[in-house]
Amino acid sequence: MKPDNTIRNAEIIKRRLAGDFPSQITRDMGLSRNVVAGVLDRAGIVVGDHDQAVLRGADCPHARLTESQVAAIRKRYVPLCRENGAAAIAREFECSTTTILHAIKGETWKHVR
Repeated sequence: MKPDNTIRNAEIIKRRLAGDFPSQITRDMGLSRNVVAGVLDRAGIVVGDHDQAVLRGADCPHARLTESQVAAIRKRYVPLCRENGAAAIAREFECSTTTILHAIKGETWKHVR
């Protein structure tokens, strides 16, 4: 018979939502990484590959665009257009065509409407 881990699981979820990182939870509660990751995964809480907060948009140090630029690009984009296509926009913003297409498709910058 499996042990009832309801209280333990609730504590893991509560601590993660309060801002504790998974590695801190594992140390403090004496659990393995897999247990903590499994509980958080089943709860629908995303756990990154590292214990850093997930940065979005312009807060990310590798971001090539700003939120206002992404919004403008999405409004302006016309597929296969010489002036408003992905390649032309990429040249204007000095980034790759892939960066522009990911932003247009919403694969990146999902939070920008």
